[in-house]
Amino acid sequence: MKSLSEILQLARDQKKEENSSKLTTIQAFDIDYISGRKSIYLVISLSCMHCIELIPHLNELNSKDTFYLITDGNDNDNQEIRKEFKYEFEVYSYTKPYDRINIYKTPTALLVDENGNIIDSHFTPFITDVINFCNKVV
Repeated sequence: MKSLSEILQLARDQKKEENSSKLTTIQAFDIDYISGRKSIYLVISLSCMHCIELIPHLNELNSKDTFYLITDGNDNDNQEIRKEFKYEFEVYSYTKPYDRINIYKTPTALLVDENGNIIDSHFTPFITDVINFCNKVV
């Protein structure tokens, strides 16, 4: 049987591990980041109903030059989606499990500062949510 101090130490170690893997920069996605300006990255899963319902409406964001999409699909999936829905913004693949970078529900929008730091994130299941979140980039 473990002592209370051993249990508390295990809990502290677990908390440290959780904090060390927290998503803090866009570089965690291993994508080309354009530094020097705030941007919005929308993270979606191709197996998520909210995300699938959102996909046809994302072309409303074509005029936003600071909007990018990240999916869990492969490059071929993304090319097909981009072509089908006439997206003018970049679509990136991140095929590792999202929970590795502490994204537990999709679609999630990330506000990224000029240095690539994630300064805000929000669950955005509707196109109005995404558009409102995009308005944070001025």
